[in-house]
Amino acid sequence: MKHVWIVKKDSSTMLFYHSYNNIPFKAILVSGLLSAMNSFSEIEIQKRGIQSINMHDLKWVYFNDPEHNLLLIGADSRKSNANVMRARLSVIDTIFIQKYQISQKFWEQTAIDLDLFLDFAEVIDELSIEWKIADKSMDLGKILDLLRIFQKCILKICNFIETHIHGQKYRRLLFDLHSNSPRLKERYGNYVNTNAFEVLELFIPKINLSEEKIIFNSSLGHSIIQSNPKIGLEESLLKAVYYMIFRQFIQSIQEILTNPEEKLMWYNFLQEEIMPFILKKWDYLSHLGVLRDLLKIFYSNLLDD
Repeated sequence: MKHVWIVKKDSSTMLFYHSYNNIPFKAILVSGLLSAMNSFSEIEIQKRGIQSINMHDLKWVYFNDPEHNLLLIGADSRKSNANVMRARLSVIDTIFIQKYQISQKFWEQTAIDLDLFLDFAEVIDELSIEWKIADKSMDLGKILDLLRIFQKCILKICNFIETHIHGQKYRRLLFDLHSNSPRLKERYGNYVNTNAFEVLELFIPKINLSEEKIIFNSSLGHSIIQSNPKIGLEESLLKAVYYMIFRQFIQSIQEILTNPEEKLMWYNFLQEEIMPFILKKWDYLSHLGVLRDLLKIFYSNLLDD
């Protein structure tokens, strides 16, 4: 989270504020405004209070702890998950209460000295590091999910080639795929670190002209990524590379299959292998943000015909 407030609820006193953003907030004034908004909503909305709001390009999430007279507010980008933010505010609330022994007796017997809570910034910093690591792990999970989807598609295409294309056309197709294989280092070498680039190549089919076969074994790549999640692979790069490979394979196949029977064979493959896979994984592909792209890649040329 970019901003965190801890407020004494009954008086709207800002006890603590921490920021990881350069936005010049007047923290005390913002704290009072946010507290007032929550108090108003509790009165008007049957004591439920505000859960989250979008304001100034930020998502603002509330965590209410009436038992300890505390109100916690976090602000982050609008794309942030409100449930995740609220869960993290709950963790902050628990640690704050334990660290300073917050209770009704504490408020009755302790004069509020805001300097008392200054060292809580160290706790927030430690939590922030842990959550960044967790977020990277979540990103890694999506990277692996995308790889599984893309590899299932490419394996289906490779199986089609091995099963339905033979003789001179098969050799010509392999030559075309080899000649047009993406020069990843030339195209993307400036955008990823060396280790990420080397690992990425392990997930790409290789054309062995001497043995006349397509080699595709990414097990080593998976083991490297899972053992080193900081390898640096990014979702946008992974999508771009695989979309390029799909287009290359599809274009080469369609150029090889020239007669009506062969074209029908490719059409049947799309209808019997690719479309059922897409329909079965429809929601999942949509969640990963690849549904529209895969439909366009596999079926746009077919619609043009």
